[in-house]
Amino acid sequence: MASLIFSNIVGFFLVISLYILPFVIIIKIYYAFKKNEKRKDEMLEFEKQNAILLQKRMDEMNTRLSDIEKKLAK
Repeated sequence: MASLIFSNIVGFFLVISLYILPFVIIIKIYYAFKKNEKRKDEMLEFEKQNAILLQKRMDEMNTRLSDIEKKLAK
């Protein structure tokens, strides 16, 4: 009798876990996608800041080059 109750309990938890497992997997995948999306947004912001910094450096180089060209033209 005790083994029958034990096997029923084990079977119950096995069935319940088979129903819950797909939901857990779906939730894990959802959070992984959200985390990946957040990481992509952060990377995009970093790239934008880097592009702005490079543009500023190019502008400085262009002004320096213009100054050198003016001095050489004299």
